[in-house]
Amino acid sequence: MKKSTTIILICSLVVGVGLLTCVGGIVWMVSLAREPENIVIRVDAPLKVSNGEQFVVTIRIENTADRTQVLHSIDIWDQYLAGIAIVGTEPAYRQSYHVPIDNTQVFEFYLDMPPRETTTVTLHATAVAPGDFNSFFDACINSDASFLTYPIRTIVKE
Repeated sequence: MKKSTTIILICSLVVGVGLLTCVGGIVWMVSLAREPENIVIRVDAPLKVSNGEQFVVTIRIENTADRTQVLHSIDIWDQYLAGIAIVGTEPAYRQSYHVPIDNTQVFEFYLDMPPRETTTVTLHATAVAPGDFNSFFDACINSDASFLTYPIRTIVKE
């Protein structure tokens, strides 16, 4: 076999293995990132507030399953937080951190949600800048890769 044929064969093999690895990784990630089942979310938040005003966002997460599920976290998108500061939660979150790759602020709870019951999370917020903060939050159920995305909007007046 010629040297150039051997090099082409080795390069083809390396590219093939790389492609299979990428496809396998994508399939694995898609299998993890599933929408949780048997979860219903309702949000109560004021549409309009004044700059500097404190207000409450109430998130009700109903577990309609026959088994306990876990509220892993609530991840609020940065677009909302550009004008709204979350100053506390009830129940209190365990830890909070920013994820720059998906532009969210994560509030971890690890709360058991009993079967056929509703878990309520209250966000204590303050309007910190005027504007229309129309965005989303993710309710991560059972893991940080299984979530429902829900819209949230607050208009902050001067």
